[in-house]
Amino acid sequence: MTRGFVRRFYAIGPQKVEFEVAAGKKITSVRALRAGGDLPFTQRDRTVRFEVPTVVDYEVAALV
Repeated sequence: MTRGFVRRFYAIGPQKVEFEVAAGKKITSVRALRAGGDLPFTQRDRTVRFEVPTVVDYEVAALV
C-alpha cells in the first residue's frame, strides 16, 4: 500500500486578505465556507479587507 505525501496538516495563524472589487459593488457579508462562519470585514471604496483566523488545509471565502 502506498501512502500519500501529506500525512498531517498543521494550522497556520491569521491570514490578512485585501483586494479590490468592481467599482460600485457593495459587499454585505464575508463568510468562511470551510470553517462555516461569518468574518468581520471593512470596505472602503473598492478595497475590501478581512482576516481568516486560522487555516488547517484550505479555506474558501465568499463575498456577498
